[in-house]
Order: sequence, then structure tokens, then C-alpha cells
Amino acid sequence: KYGEFIQLDHEYYLSHGGVSMAIESSNATNFERSKNKPTMEHELPTLAELVQSSTAHLQTCPNGSTPILDNIITNGPTRKIPRIIHITSKNRCTTPAVHAVVNQWRFNDHSLYFHDDAAVERLTSHPLSQSGGIYTDIDNTPTGFNENSISDEDDSFFVIEALGIISQFFIASSPHHPLMKLSLERGLNALRGTVNVMRNNPSRTTGPAALKNGFIQFMNNTSDGYVDAGTYVGIDNRSVTAIGIKTNPREYINRGGLSDRDKMKHYAAMVRIIYVYRIN
Repeated sequence: KYGEFIQLDHEYYLSHGGVSMAIESSNATNFERSKNKPTMEHELPTLAELVQSSTAHLQTCPNGSTPILDNIITNGPTRKIPRIIHITSKNRCTTPAVHAVVNQWRFNDHSLYFHDDAAVERLTSHPLSQSGGIYTDIDNTPTGFNENSISDEDDSFFVIEALGIISQFFIASSPHHPLMKLSLERGLNALRGTVNVMRNNPSRTTGPAALKNGFIQFMNNTSDGYVDAGTYVGIDNRSVTAIGIKTNPREYINRGGLSDRDKMKHYAAMVRIIYVYRIN
């Protein structure tokens, strides 16, 4: 699975193809290249330009896979957390089983954008800001969660995972939410202290730990990071809403939306794509 950096609030958002807020080997080189890159002024691309939605259907895929296409809604209803679904993986080309999972996230009045490694690479050269939305791992399926689960006034929104902390595999945020920035800073600080970012344990550095510790800081150290369902108000009077219970972590989101067999087929398709790109 592949960790990705993507802008979610107008500061930053982290997203990932499998492990939240994780930079693993596939993007470690991107991190190294971007660490010392000077900040430059650029005209900010739209999300559709960033992920190159208009040409996605032209992508050539290996046998047995087809590209995931975006769904763009321009005049839908608004709320504090934008009705935008973000999903990531190494490449748009994937198997029918993955398409079936992604299609479950094509909610009414919601745009869906797929971010591949090329989109992530474009982020390293642009000081982008985007407008928030919903991130989900590519192998998640919605169970109790639906297009109406997030209220108009929710500022950020998570389910409670089995550890009893807010989910790092499903993140919804409004623009400029401080929790996103704090969590990103926690992850980056952990990586800066790592001798070799190619050897990263995301669960303890850039994954659940970064989000948990970011939440503790967001709550001004009045929380240990373990939560019950409810709304939590932290710095700048911003809030975090959590739903569910740790004893039933699949009540709203099923992290096992893909079988192990289907995951292996998906990864095999990624390997074929990498091979084709390298020989060309």
C-alpha cells in the first residue's frame, strides 16, 4: 500500500493508499526530493487539473485492468466539509474488484477524485491549497456511512477504529482545519528523525500515531487520544466529530472491502504497470 501527501485543508492534508498519513517506500524518494525544494509562486491548479481528470479515460492499462475515472459535480449543495471524495493508489489502472469498491463511494452530489503517484508528484512542485473533503482508503467500503452522515455543520469527521482512536483510514475535514496541519507536522517530525525513510514503520511514525498525537495537541493535551463518540472542541474553537465504537469498528466503514485475493490482484496490476513504464 502506498502513502501519499495530498492537500486537504488550505494548509495541508495527508492521504494514503492503504495506510493513513504514511510515507512508505513508494513515496519516500518524493519526500527526499521535496524536503529542500524552495517555495515558489505558482498559479494553483484545480483538483481536476491536478489529477488530470480530462485525460484519465485515455490511459492505457495492462490486460485485466481499466482506469478509475473521476466524477465531478460542479453545482451541488454545499456544507462545511466539501462533498468531495479523495481516493489514492499508485496508478489509476486497476482490477474490476477495486472498481466495484470505488464505485460504492460515488455518492449523490459528491465529486470523486482519484490521486495517483503522478498527481502526488505534481504536489511536490506546487504550494497547493485545496478545499477539504473526504479521504478513504481504496479498500474501504461504506457500511453505515452514507452521503448524509456528515452534517452541514461538522468541521471534521472520523469513525472510531478498533484502537479507540479516530480513524486514519477515513478522514473528512473542512478547509484550514488545525488537526490536519498538526498531524502532518507530527508525521514530518518523525520522518526527520529517521535515518532512512525507506525503512519507516508508519503505524508509529506517520500513520495512526501521527493523527493520534495531532489530536492530543489539538485538544491542548486535555485528551490522551482515546475517544468515545461525540464532538470535541479544540484550538481555535474548531471541532472534531467521531462516531462509532471501538468494539464494532465496521459499523460505518469496512476496512476489509477487498479480499486478500483481490488485493493481491490489485498489487500485481501495479507491478505490471511499473514494469511497462520502465521498459518504455
